[in-house]
Amino acid sequence: MRFDRTWLHSFFGILCIIRYVCLLNADDLEIKKWLVFEVTSNLSGCQVQRSELESVTLGNMSWNMSVQFEDFNSSASNTNENASLITGLLMLVMNPVTHNTTFAKMFRTHELFGFYLDLRWHLTRLQTGSVVALVVSAVGTAGLRGAADDLRDAGALMAHHLPAGAHWVWVFVKGGRTLLETAVLDTQGPVLANVFIPVADARDVTQIMETDRYEICQTMNILDDLCSETWFPFPRSVLNNSDFLDSIPIVMTVGTRPQYMYAALKAMHLSPGFRPENLHVLCGGQTADTLKLLDFFKLNYTVIEIEGTGNPMLFQYYRKVFKFIAENFQSADAVMIIDEDVEVSPDFFSYMSQVMPVMMRDPTLYCATATSFFPSPRLYLSRNRVRRGESQVGWGYAIKMSVVRQALERWPTTLDSYAMYDHWIYEEVVESGECIFPEVSRAKHFGVGINAVGIHMETNFLQVQMEMQSGMEIYSLEDIPLLRWRKNLQVKLENSEIISGDPCSDNFFTDREDGSYIFAYHLEANADGSYDMISYFISGLCCCELTYSGIDYGSHDHVVMARVKPGVEIYFLGAPLSSFSYVLDNNTAAWNYKALDDLGKVKALEKAAEFQLRVKSELKSKYNKKRFMHEVFSDGFDYM
Repeated sequence: MRFDRTWLHSFFGILCIIRYVCLLNADDLEIKKWLVFEVTSNLSGCQVQRSELESVTLGNMSWNMSVQFEDFNSSASNTNENASLITGLLMLVMNPVTHNTTFAKMFRTHELFGFYLDLRWHLTRLQTGSVVALVVSAVGTAGLRGAADDLRDAGALMAHHLPAGAHWVWVFVKGGRTLLETAVLDTQGPVLANVFIPVADARDVTQIMETDRYEICQTMNILDDLCSETWFPFPRSVLNNSDFLDSIPIVMTVGTRPQYMYAALKAMHLSPGFRPENLHVLCGGQTADTLKLLDFFKLNYTVIEIEGTGNPMLFQYYRKVFKFIAENFQSADAVMIIDEDVEVSPDFFSYMSQVMPVMMRDPTLYCATATSFFPSPRLYLSRNRVRRGESQVGWGYAIKMSVVRQALERWPTTLDSYAMYDHWIYEEVVESGECIFPEVSRAKHFGVGINAVGIHMETNFLQVQMEMQSGMEIYSLEDIPLLRWRKNLQVKLENSEIISGDPCSDNFFTDREDGSYIFAYHLEANADGSYDMISYFISGLCCCELTYSGIDYGSHDHVVMARVKPGVEIYFLGAPLSSFSYVLDNNTAAWNYKALDDLGKVKALEKAAEFQLRVKSELKSKYNKKRFMHEVFSDGFDYM
């Protein structure tokens, strides 16, 4: 490897080139390829313009220049990323025998939160022996965080020593060795590196896999154990007392993410009570890899044509999903819907077999979801208890067929709506309807899509701890019917102690004796019927990361119970909007963030954003001490 620190004097030319040169021996039986990486740093960084493993071209990015990244998933119903995504860490995976690209994705690791978890998910599922290239596009190391540990364990030397704006290239063999690792840090000098990659001998690959699975694993990657020699077809696990599920269809929505889909299918098959004959997969568009995998598992599927892009496309895709359900499962009373990036727990079907009959008997419930709306690790949750509350359908849910038909009557058919279908159903169809949901989640939304928000992923979706034991008995089903639920809540509130004060002061909620307490926050309806949740949002975050996105999903009549430690239950009550506000005495003032002075608002926001501020502070401290680069990079940089 040669580091050339001469200054760049040309205004033209391609900044970063990765190219192959094919070398054939005399008898043309062996093909070898030579990789040449030429990376030049500049003030804005290197930017991926188009990418295949055989040719990755990176160009100069400037703020007034539009550069398109040719996304591998842009035609899907469930696209992995926005087609214009051009910043982050690009992963390219190559079959070592054919040198064909088997996977490509841009990870948004230029953002500090959340997206590194998706990178970790993919790294752990790489097929052994694959040739992998990781290339920074513009900015891609700032948000590596915990993924740097996985990269180090896989053999990367520089992962823990890169500044936020570094341009880094690493080529390695999964389970083998590094072929190339180089970086440009904070200099405008070019870096030139060469690496020789021999073609693996196909005769060295153990051929004990059946032909169709072997062919899949030659053209696809990130399929976890499917490409292992020890993989065995999923067994069918029987679940006692689950006859109710015999007549319930299961619909899985998929797009161009077969890697996610395989993980979701595997979890579904391994959950006792799953009935494969009830599963029907609805494919948004015809993606060869997705269909090949579905054919391998011999699953029933239908291709749904998609149109448009982004959220308008997704909104219409789900309209067609609901239309298919209504037309093809007319005799069913309800349907279970699972997206391709949702992992169900081993208790999923046991849970559904218990809560769905309750849902069907109660006209005030429209769904039963496997999603817990209280996933914070700072809360103490019961594995055996469920609640009811206002919510979207969440991930991994059952919905009444009557609601499916009702939604179709109102669903716009044009491509001018940017609404997300689940929120639209909640707001426009069931009008803040209620669902049954578990305290401990029976499903996990692990994928990253076009609407992904990093901080929500990190503090909620990707950190969910599911119930991993099957056959859990639900104890609180008799309390779910509306009149019973309200009566029990009324009794609980009337016998709770009212607390007031600063919810963002240290240990305000936890430094209490065993018992139940009411904390009132200010909540009033606006003239248009909407209401501002800022006081609940801030107080919930200060309490226990309760309100990850500023919404009160899981609340009933604007009351949410948070068990902040064993024996201590805090009831957040929105006053005066909640009808239960009568339990407050005249001397109780609901906490109002907007009524605080400027200093009080700043302190509350700092406490609410404690996690984000801590992460940013740790990274800032690291980058301010340039000596963290010293162990890897030679002198010539200012470390003082």
